[in-house]
Amino acid sequence: GDRSYGGDSRRVQPELINVRQIAASERAFAALRQDGSVVSWGPAEYGGDSRLVRDLLVDVREIQAARDGGFAALLGNGRVVSWGDPTFGGDCSLVADQLKD
Repeated sequence: GDRSYGGDSRRVQPELINVRQIAASERAFAALRQDGSVVSWGPAEYGGDSRLVRDLLVDVREIQAARDGGFAALLGNGRVVSWGDPTFGGDCSLVADQLKD
């Protein structure tokens, strides 16, 4: 597929094992693995690069994508971690304390 729309997962292909859920923004994808970790690919500005929050993406229960480029992950402890375009929900740091249980 078109790389600018997340159509090339070769960079993360070895990590795409035991996937239980996939979410897609307009141009990126995120996969939730059985072990509760997340792998993303596509343009970083559309949420295709979750490496900055990788250490926070532990015990992920569910992932959701905003159409235009933000992703959110619900953790087992009730907290939310987000990444991607801040305009479309990719940065929840200002309200993180309100996003629990």
